[in-house]
Amino acid sequence: MALAKWPLSGTPIVEDSIPRRLRRLAAMAGADPLLTLLFPDQPPRSFTFGELLTLADGWAGRFQTAGLQPGDGVVVILQHGPDLYAAYLGALLGGWVPAQFAPPSAKFAHGDYCSAIVTLLTNARAAALVTSPALAGRLAGIGERVPTLRQVCTAPESAAPSTPLAVPKDPRRPVLMQFTSGTTGLKKGMVLSEAAVLWQVDRYARAIGLGPHDRIVSWLPLYHDMGLLACFFLPLLTGTPLVALSPFDWVADPARLLQAVSHYRGTLTWMPNFAFALLADRVTDDRLTGIDLSCWRGVINCSEPVRPGNMADFQKRFSPFGLQDTALGVSYAMAENTFAVTSGGVGRSLVLHTLDQDCLAREGRAVPHPQGRRVASSGRPLPDTRISILDDRGNPLPDGHLGEIGIHSPGLFDGYLGTAGTTDAFLPNGLFRTGDLGYLEQGELFVLGRRQDTLIIGGANLFPQDIEALADGVPGVVPGRTAAFGIDDDALGTQALVVLAETREQDPKRRRSIRQALFERITAGSEATPRDVRVLDHMILRKSTSGKISRNLNRQRYLDGGFGPLVPTAGPMAAAGATASATTLEGVMACVREILAMARPDLVRELQADTPLFSSGLIDSFARVTLITGLEQAFGRSRTPGLLAALERLDTIRALADHLDGAAQDAQAPANDAAALPPALARKYRLVPQMADAERQPYEWTAYLMRRGAAHYRSPSLTSDAWGFRTVLGRHGPVTLEAFHAHRGPRGLVLGNSTAYGVGTSGDQAVLASRLNRMTDALWFNFSQRASSMTQERLAVELHAPLEVDHLVWVSGINNLIAVLLDEGEPTNPAPFVGERYFLKVMNPDRNAAGEHPDLQQRLQGMVRTLDRELGLLAAAFRPHGTRLLYCLQPALSWIDKPLTAEEVELVGLFDGMASPVQRAHHPEHLAPWRAFYSRTLATLCRRHGLKFIDCNQDPALAGNAWLFVDRTHLTDQGHGLLAERIGRWVAHGRDRMEETL
Repeated sequence: MALAKWPLSGTPIVEDSIPRRLRRLAAMAGADPLLTLLFPDQPPRSFTFGELLTLADGWAGRFQTAGLQPGDGVVVILQHGPDLYAAYLGALLGGWVPAQFAPPSAKFAHGDYCSAIVTLLTNARAAALVTSPALAGRLAGIGERVPTLRQVCTAPESAAPSTPLAVPKDPRRPVLMQFTSGTTGLKKGMVLSEAAVLWQVDRYARAIGLGPHDRIVSWLPLYHDMGLLACFFLPLLTGTPLVALSPFDWVADPARLLQAVSHYRGTLTWMPNFAFALLADRVTDDRLTGIDLSCWRGVINCSEPVRPGNMADFQKRFSPFGLQDTALGVSYAMAENTFAVTSGGVGRSLVLHTLDQDCLAREGRAVPHPQGRRVASSGRPLPDTRISILDDRGNPLPDGHLGEIGIHSPGLFDGYLGTAGTTDAFLPNGLFRTGDLGYLEQGELFVLGRRQDTLIIGGANLFPQDIEALADGVPGVVPGRTAAFGIDDDALGTQALVVLAETREQDPKRRRSIRQALFERITAGSEATPRDVRVLDHMILRKSTSGKISRNLNRQRYLDGGFGPLVPTAGPMAAAGATASATTLEGVMACVREILAMARPDLVRELQADTPLFSSGLIDSFARVTLITGLEQAFGRSRTPGLLAALERLDTIRALADHLDGAAQDAQAPANDAAALPPALARKYRLVPQMADAERQPYEWTAYLMRRGAAHYRSPSLTSDAWGFRTVLGRHGPVTLEAFHAHRGPRGLVLGNSTAYGVGTSGDQAVLASRLNRMTDALWFNFSQRASSMTQERLAVELHAPLEVDHLVWVSGINNLIAVLLDEGEPTNPAPFVGERYFLKVMNPDRNAAGEHPDLQQRLQGMVRTLDRELGLLAAAFRPHGTRLLYCLQPALSWIDKPLTAEEVELVGLFDGMASPVQRAHHPEHLAPWRAFYSRTLATLCRRHGLKFIDCNQDPALAGNAWLFVDRTHLTDQGHGLLAERIGRWVAHGRDRMEETL
């Protein structure tokens, strides 16, 4: 048990010293163990406070015999064992300045490790090195390279000094050296004062409510600030018992930590975020027999940005074994502040925010959004600690704004080793710039990542840990063993994303599947498409000494070719050189291969001269520009006039080559392509560039059944699955049809045509179904289609959807009316679907559509019968399963009395000017007269079959001043958001009514 009389008599920190406090605590301690060391192949070894100090005095005698002077540096490099603690403690007691460094790993080359040790010893001005006999032999002759080094010690003196060594009383004297974890480059050492260490221990102990019944259990290495301060100085300077196991033993068998907590009734543990994920993933039930974690009152996440998903998974995994919700804790900690800057949780609920990811990435503001990115607070500052959020010039930012974290506290270091006692990171007011990005809100600090790790892709700021979290969720990837980083692409003027992921899978086919899944999940769940994804053997990625994957080291290794040949950049010059003496077909093939290698390198070998490029989604609108630039440089501008405008019909490499050869032979070809894209379309795609992809998406036709998107379609704005349904994003990434069927919680279906499908939205995350996944507690899937009728939509659900769902929302209707007004059917069909004539002509080119067609009144009657039939069939299928049914008459700008924004004025003008009969039919002069009739008809039919009916054209939110439409039928991101909020209220209302009934 911890000493009940701590802290000692309220002694002010400035009048105390570490050696004096340790002697006083040892004199008060009893026979209970202070330190218990666990080993996998031998019994535990326990030491009382007095026994530990006796061992430490033996080491102090060795240092004294070696002639060390006060303030000399002592570096300890030892494996887990008593001497690891005693040697370091002996240096403290004698007034020397100790430092810990990691023992060599099997993955470190001996030469590299020796070089690192020389740098460490030189920076630390080490007079003594404490290490094992084996490592001492490997480091023979190191003293010649480190002038200050007097002795390499492998064992303490047999007899301790007769009297304790006298230590000068000076609160500002250097008391220890510690080193940063090294995740961003060369490890930086710093000296910490005695006053800073005592302040940290006392203030942090009070922040977590440390008391006489606490017991710390740890696997953390002492060469990292979290292990050194939380699991060495904190227990020593408060008399709190410590149970410790080796970090290498923990990695080999993570369940050992849980067994130790249960057996020794541990109350406190500190871990980096990756350890929460690893424990939840790796520990199986058979290793938890008899485990009781109810004693754990504080499991504290620090040293990395906190990922709420990992914390939730950890709590869910171990709650059956007694882990309490209130045990989860957080802390923002760093070596430069001795250790903790903030503290949160541990008896209190964690503070979570859900943020608009686009606003965070592009504007640097933390704006709440129900469908956004979840972030966790790292707690509130310790007493006497001030936190500021700084802009690029060091000026403070208000709450809710993202910037660099600055701190001012009594625990701050004075400077890095090798400097003149200061550092450029300090501002004139004493505020230390941490290099971390975060924001403050109501006193809580939210840490989002390292400033220098932030990726800037296409103008958006992306955080690598978010990309890594997506990668961690792919089946087959080892959680916590991923690295995301950017590489410069001068040709594109931005960064390109590279993702490395480890797997235990060895089957080549399975590894290719994992790689494809990584591409799809990252593309769907973020604003970036990876340039390159590598699936690597387990344990190949380099880590820092603190156990964190080092993005910087792995990035450099990637650039050096350590993971294989690099994927080429987007620059077109390589293609130009490759085609200098080649045929036109070979030259185009080389250009396309280079473009394809950026996003889909797995398909480069399968590329053929007749492979569809644009209609298949292999090359999207962003890559088209690069392709045209490459072709211009390879073949000259005289052969590529108007190429962009012609791409719609040049869908293969062969077609492109034929076009280029034809242009070369045409002496009258225009010399410039300034008008390659019609001005009207150029204006449209400048406002809504994603429409260029959505409108070019091909269709898959099945006779009178459905009209979806193309299977596996990919573009910057949308993706589709193997069935052609648009990708839906849940809370943890894309939702597959298989996962939707297997889901055992609440489920919801979104049904409809292109409005619900999301034509016009900027990405998958903005579409109705994805928004509902973040707003409600149900898992939603999008069964909507392109240019579909209600018959096609109902059949899609009947063929693919489970019937046991809680909610079904049908956003549709307008295409049935448009088809009737245009008389799209054959003579015998009074209720056609849009495009029916075209479809029938494709199926039978000799078909003669002549004949007497039904008049408008007959077509309207046929339409009503069709609507009645489809609503009745759908209700009959789902009603027996208790499904709540909602039909939304989709919004149409011709039916809504809304003030148009400048964007809507321009876009609607372009839409109305198109020559397509379908687009002309949406004009108010054709469509407006039918709204009242159509709304009343659908309302009546919905009542007949028990569906809730909403006419979205009467929703005041959709009649507001915001930019909601990209043409007369399709909604912007904000439009989808308003529609989702309306549906979310219907879902919540139904839940409230159910609860009232129960």
